[in-house]
Amino acid sequence: ADVCLQLGTEDGRPVTFIPRTIETFITSTVEPDGVLPISVRRQLTQQEKNRGAARVSMVDQRADDLKDTPDESVDVVISLQAAARMKEKGLDWKKSVQEAARVLKPGGRFLFVEQTDLDGENYLEYVGNLGVADPDTEIQNTEEGEDMGNDDETEEDESFPTFECLGYDDVDLVL
Repeated sequence: ADVCLQLGTEDGRPVTFIPRTIETFITSTVEPDGVLPISVRRQLTQQEKNRGAARVSMVDQRADDLKDTPDESVDVVISLQAAARMKEKGLDWKKSVQEAARVLKPGGRFLFVEQTDLDGENYLEYVGNLGVADPDTEIQNTEEGEDMGNDDETEEDESFPTFECLGYDDVDLVL
């Protein structure tokens, strides 16, 4: 993996634990204005210098709108307790998961440590049920000469999960 993006960067700690093979670490913020706070910038700069590994790309972009990150350009997206902070600050945590799917390269990984329930909504279920339509289905139907304008025969698009679950632990917060 060469490029890692963090949803909701709030300090420099991730720079210390991402693998040294990561060449670029991209930020995003939970701040409503999309600007990475100065204190976070300082911590990231210090950690980058101390570790001497990944180049930190400090990008002013909201975690739920990764506007400055191109499609399929990231190998790994991490989210560390960002969803609850997004919710507190008025950002859309579900949109951030969709944005993670958009920026990940095919075969990329979405790694997260998040609350299981956010006001009655299950984070793990949302991630697991996020799907994409199979673009080949429409192409095949069109190539076969089927009448796509016939409303009497509604064919459901096949969808496939965006993320493949590799495993998880159900952990309670212990103080």
